[in-house]
Amino acid sequence: MGMLVASVLLLVEAVLVFISTTKKIINLIMALAVFIASAGCFASYLEFGVLPSLRVQSYVDSLFILSMECFISFLLSLSHYVPYSILLMFSIYFSGYMENKKRWQHALYIFLISIPTLVCFIIFPVGRRFNPDFRFLSIWSGIYIIISLFILLSTYKRALTGTEKNNRFFVIMVILPTEIAHYLIVIVTQAFGNNIIWKYSYIIVAVFFVLYMIFIIRYGIFGLKIKFEKVRFDATIKTINSSTVIFNHAVKNEVSKISLCNNTIKELQKSIESKDIKDKIVLSTEIIEDSLNHMLNLVERIKDNSKPIVLDESEFSLKELIENTVKNHKKLMSGSNIIIRNDIERDYLIKADYTHLRECLGNIINNSIEALESSGEICIYLVKHRNLLELMVQDNGPGILAENLPNLYDPFYTTRKNNANFGLGLFYCYNVMRKHEGNIEVSSIKGTGTMVSLIFPEKRIVSKIRTDSGMKVSFNNSLN
Repeated sequence: MGMLVASVLLLVEAVLVFISTTKKIINLIMALAVFIASAGCFASYLEFGVLPSLRVQSYVDSLFILSMECFISFLLSLSHYVPYSILLMFSIYFSGYMENKKRWQHALYIFLISIPTLVCFIIFPVGRRFNPDFRFLSIWSGIYIIISLFILLSTYKRALTGTEKNNRFFVIMVILPTEIAHYLIVIVTQAFGNNIIWKYSYIIVAVFFVLYMIFIIRYGIFGLKIKFEKVRFDATIKTINSSTVIFNHAVKNEVSKISLCNNTIKELQKSIESKDIKDKIVLSTEIIEDSLNHMLNLVERIKDNSKPIVLDESEFSLKELIENTVKNHKKLMSGSNIIIRNDIERDYLIKADYTHLRECLGNIINNSIEALESSGEICIYLVKHRNLLELMVQDNGPGILAENLPNLYDPFYTTRKNNANFGLGLFYCYNVMRKHEGNIEVSSIKGTGTMVSLIFPEKRIVSKIRTDSGMKVSFNNSLN
């Protein structure tokens, strides 16, 4: 019964991995591996839980028994010969080595990796009994595990961003311990003649399933948690979009009434002779007018930031986008001693929405300028990873408290105390980047500074453009 439960758990897990995103080949490889493991557990259940009772039944045809024995032998062959080839295949694809390879190269690598598996099927063919040479199986499987271990660990070390490093760590923690435990308990023990311990391998499956569910719920693995979070966030956006229409209409109506009354008061104060009363009325009407303008500005900002984002895509240089955005901030930086360093060694031509991205980058630079107040440094970097392009804006300002970081993308959340900040900047940036199928990440240490990363998928890149490195753009008191 333990093997049947293990088979069902693995089947559920295979489906979860598969549906998380069928576009990623590593997910398909992983789903295949888990499905084969499920088939192996099911074969063990049939062999020890079902077949013995069928053999003693007189009404069961011998041909049916033979067919079931061959079927069980086939499933056991799959679950013993294939997983370690899949592990190595997964490790190579997970490392990113196969990106931009041609189809024939993919086919060649898969064939070469599968040679030991094919040899096992040839020299230990499927029959009534599953009886391979476990010593031979343990040798090449052990070699494949060592190679996979080396590839996965080197892939983890090469990760550049914190999120990427964490994701790789979680994947490795789920896969490697499970495969090593399966190798030792199922393959090695039988190679040394112990045919008892492997029957408890369903315990490994239970541990594997628990680990997978912990990571998928708390952190996200193979893209699955991202989808859950996206649903929740999209629901928030839809709620905001519908409620802001009512809010804007109501506020504008009330503002119009107050404005009308304020104008009436202005007219009436002309007929008042007392200068002291006149001055008080003028001061009060100015305060009312200033508050009304602020409320109208807030309404327009909420309206603009809650609209569904529609991309108008074109091809443009990221370097040009950065330069134009920086030039637009001269007024904000005049009278200060803030330096912007443009440390871009390679420029990229991308296909995206220029207007939205310029506004998005402008919001981030605004935040850095406000954090620095009158002096400091903002550095802009552009880094190409294997399958993404990262635009980073880093400042050496006061930083953000760790407990505030998860709330930065929430609408109307702000750490600023002035009335000009409505807490919609990063909310807007998040929506823009999600619309581009990318992401935005904020990392900060209190007292050290903040770094905001705009992450684009590789498919947004049209071509690479070489630029002059180390170009420095400074703005200070000398600006007109």
